Amino acid sequence: MHYSLPSMQPEAFHTFGEPTLLFTNYCDEQYQQHPRSPHSHHEMVEILYILRSNGIFEINGVPYPVHSGDLVIYNSDAVHNEAYQYPPPPLYGLETTGIQVAGLPSNYLLPPSACPVIPLGDRAAEFRHLFHSIYEQSRKTSTHAGMICQHLFRALLYMLYDLIDGQEQVRADTNKESKADQLGRQIQIYIDEHALEDLSVQSVADHFAISSAYLFRLFKQTTGTSLMQYIIQRRIGEAQTLLLITDLSITEVSQKVGYNNLSHFVKMFTQNVGMSPRKYRKQSGVTNARQG
Repeated sequence: MHYSLPSMQPEAFHTFGEPTLLFTNYCDEQYQQHPRSPHSHHEMVEILYILRSNGIFEINGVPYPVHSGDLVIYNSDAVHNEAYQYPPPPLYGLETTGIQVAGLPSNYLLPPSACPVIPLGDRAAEFRHLFHSIYEQSRKTSTHAGMICQHLFRALLYMLYDLIDGQEQVRADTNKESKADQLGRQIQIYIDEHALEDLSVQSVADHFAISSAYLFRLFKQTTGTSLMQYIIQRRIGEAQTLLLITDLSITEVSQKVGYNNLSHFVKMFTQNVGMSPRKYRKQSGVTNARQG
């Protein structure tokens, strides 16, 4: 059959700023054997396509069910944990910067009030093929592979907004939570924002004008883990990100995530990930990083 293209009206175009695709990922069952701690990406947007199975992702302290054929969007600095229900499902991932949507902060694809999980329904196959094409192109070394990736990615952004235009994307309703649960979430957000600083239990308790004993109990009730263990997980999660996307040395990564003692950092990383930082970086395929 023969089709003419729909007319293109200037007002129909979304402006995304100057998006640049930085990284592509394919995380299968074997890759997911290595735990990924809660982490965020500064000045980057991450878009995931869930390939198979179901799971629960925690995003900014809120658990969201995800299913095959869903998109998950992390705005800049959104703290997320795909291993909230381990192991997480296989997925494709794209990381980009330079996003600027009218009315939103830099590197936000969705409003803060929007649900970050988008079911694709009968359009899941379209998106899956596009994610696969972008990933396969990113593996090539041909002259135009990089440019092809960027153009395919821009097409994906238009498809995304074509999908969600006119839809009300509302995040999980947290208004039904008790006051204690809401305070627990506020504490978690505070920890997420300050995890790499020199935090103490007493300083956090003083900030919220509660006792340290109540802080311990409330945080464990909210997150399922202890306050100090959560801080460690957040620091290790940020370290994993730095090991994956930068060429910082192991020592520099240690200092960036709040550990001035390199031996202690290596010990904490190994306990939480199951391997040393150097081995994690090597197994993840990062070959241009400085060691030491």
